[in-house]
Amino acid sequence: MFVPSLHKQGAIKNNMFSLFIDQSAVSMMQIGGYDLKRYAKGPIKWHKIISPHWWQINFDDVRVGDFSFKPSTNELIVDSGASLNILPTSDYETIVNHFFSQKTCTKMDNTLTACECTA
Repeated sequence: MFVPSLHKQGAIKNNMFSLFIDQSAVSMMQIGGYDLKRYAKGPIKWHKIISPHWWQINFDDVRVGDFSFKPSTNELIVDSGASLNILPTSDYETIVNHFFSQKTCTKMDNTLTACECTA
């Protein structure tokens, strides 16, 4: 993998990378560490990678603010470059029913669903 090979060669201090995903589309990736002042709004939660092939982690609880649920799967692949996310139908319906029940959602011709996300 790219980041571990940079670390092994001494090119970066830490065998890690961090992502800052901003709502205004000014996102950044930092290789070799992270900037707590810029990237963290609270404590950082570390997840052990469980596969040598993917950024795959254990997944046993979903929490967003006061909302939480047990997902139907116990592992996920973290892909920061994906423009689409795939999840089991039952988990999708739980999320959509909670967050978008008062919003307009449209099933598109390509079978994807688009929901209004404004406040």
